[in-house]
Formats: sequence, C-alpha cells, structure tokens
Amino acid sequence: MLAAKDPIKTVLQSLAEKHGFLAVGVAKARKLSEEEDNLKQWLANDFHGSMAYMENHLEKRLDPTLLVPGAKSVLCFLYNYYPEKTQHPASPKVAKYAYGEDYLGADFCGQCTGYGKAMGSLIRAWLDWKKQFAP
Repeated sequence: MLAAKDPIKTVLQSLAEKHGFLAVGVAKARKLSEEEDNLKQWLANDFHGSMAYMENHLEKRLDPTLLVPGAKSVLCFLYNYYPEKTQHPASPKVAKYAYGEDYLGADFCGQCTGYGKAMGSLIRAWLDWKKQFAP
C-alpha cells in the first residue's frame, strides 16, 4: 500500500477506492531480472495451461519499459473478483473472476460491475485530476 503523505498518492488511493479497488501501489518500472528464470521455468512446466498468450512478448512481461517506453512507474491495483451475487442457475457456468463484461461481453450475474468498467472510470478520473497540474 502507498504511504499517504504524498498528495498524488493520496488522490490515487482515493480514486482507486472510489472505483471499487481494495488497494493501489506504485512500483518502479524496471526489468524484473530476478524473476526471469522463474517465469521461464513456470512456462516450461506448462503451468499456464491453455493460456498460450502467456508465452508471447516475454521480454515485455519482464520489462514494462519495453511495453511503454519512458515509463517510470507501474500502478498496481488490487481488485476482489469474488462477486456479491451468484450466477443464475440457468446461465452457463463461468469462473467468478470472469463474471464481468470485460471478460465475456455480457453480464452473467445480473448487476455485477466488470473490472474493465471500474478500471476505465478510474483512469478517466485520474487523467481529469492530473489535468489540473499539467496543461
């Protein structure tokens, strides 16, 4: 969790909470050299199952500055995927983390809010706040 002394961090925490995230943290954008061997071994062991996309862009997964050149920080959000509502008994069964529209394109549990909606509104709020300080 971020220390709340920095006003930017305070605003970021407030926005994250307002948009349904449990916590937010900031990490330095750098290559994760110490994790490289672990990730390669994890992939070699097929722990990613049928998620073949995990093998794509390995260098970018290890180094966010290759994904976003010039990045200084990585924002990390904690979101609880355990829904308050359950699936309708007649609906197709999907994993609880996949209830939201961002995964399926449809809302299978009634009024669940998808992670994608929450993240999009958080990003818009953050950008609106930052406009006060940067023309």
